Amino acid sequence: MDDVPVGRFPIEPPSAEWEAANPDYQDVPPGSPRWHPEPKNKAGNLAPAADDAQANKTVPGLDTFLAIETWAERKMPPPDRLLGDLVTTTTRMFLVGRTGLGKTLLALALGCGMASGEGFLHWRSSRPARVLVIDGEMPGELIRQRAIDALRRAGIVPKPGHLLIYARDLEEDFAKRFPTIGAMPPLNTEQGMNWTLALIAALGGVDVVIFDNVMSLVAGDQKDEVPWSDTLPLVQKLTANRVGQIWLDHTGHDTSKQYGSSTKAWRFDAVGIMGTVGEDQRNPQEVVFTLSFEHPGKARRRTPENWQDFETVTIRLRDDRWTSDRTETAPAKTREERLSDKPALMLAEARRLISAKGYLFQPEEGAKTVRGVTRVSLRERLIEAGWFSDNMLCTALQGETELKRSAYSTESNALITLKRRKLLAFNRDSVWVP
Repeated sequence: MDDVPVGRFPIEPPSAEWEAANPDYQDVPPGSPRWHPEPKNKAGNLAPAADDAQANKTVPGLDTFLAIETWAERKMPPPDRLLGDLVTTTTRMFLVGRTGLGKTLLALALGCGMASGEGFLHWRSSRPARVLVIDGEMPGELIRQRAIDALRRAGIVPKPGHLLIYARDLEEDFAKRFPTIGAMPPLNTEQGMNWTLALIAALGGVDVVIFDNVMSLVAGDQKDEVPWSDTLPLVQKLTANRVGQIWLDHTGHDTSKQYGSSTKAWRFDAVGIMGTVGEDQRNPQEVVFTLSFEHPGKARRRTPENWQDFETVTIRLRDDRWTSDRTETAPAKTREERLSDKPALMLAEARRLISAKGYLFQPEEGAKTVRGVTRVSLRERLIEAGWFSDNMLCTALQGETELKRSAYSTESNALITLKRRKLLAFNRDSVWVP
């Protein structure tokens, strides 16, 4: 075998002695029509063939597309803040607590705050959102009572169709009424993912889904990683569709951390741990718990500017009213101070414009005379001030800047918020100070 020319051998494979003396060549299965040794690199892997070398050439523009400076200049949709930076339309959050601590009560209160646009406690909303709750275990009569209680406690009642609840307890009746959607399969299956997306599409889209809770909606042993890892395609799909997510989950014997594998939280932005307070700090007639995003919780989106959204707080439901230690100690805010970014900026621009260019008119026959401006002029001022993000703007045929269709709902939501607070009034054509 030592006399066989390099690069060509007879059908019989080389001897073990030859292979030991020639480590740069690799054997192939016996019986091959011709044995061609293939060179290896120093690591023992096959060296790339000539065709592979051609394929591995530098791709023009690839490094520029992935460069950090490109990311710094890349235009992305701004955060759509539904509860400050705690909940946006791309948030993935776990809300974790032991059984009976108040997870569902808190989740419904958060849902009401987002759906009304009022926010909840110190978390403010930029607009009214559409919120879907998927409940996996409560009986229908209890959901009904919880809904009545949540609406009564809400500062502003959500508009009809903005807070929606699907209950597994009524899934048979639901499937009969809406057979094209049917009953909900476990969410860690492809059928469950498709069912959830079909329900959202049939509702005309939502901004947030609250899943109550992992144990009752995901099949399998919750101690294992597999049931939750099989749920991740749904999690990723909702984020891709810009639908925020709040998943309620339990603690185990260790009530300080989430039950099951720690890998559950790896792809999530936030994990809020609900904890108990001492007997000397609670009244038997109240619901009270701490909410912390510190380890073993998580707050990926926390920054020096928004740290208060992720601050550890004690939350109470007392005398049919939600409070926190932050809201109890903070001075009472006026209706204007409680405005979120967009309505606050709109109010400031509207006041400036009315002061400079306002005119007197009657909003309707017999009404008192007020000073206002046209909605078109306010819109133009807001465009000039950068109130609308670039992705909401387009150029008209005359070269003027116009709004895309989606931007009009952003404008209307801010106007509605200001009207509810009695800070601005408007009709189809005009805006004025009431």
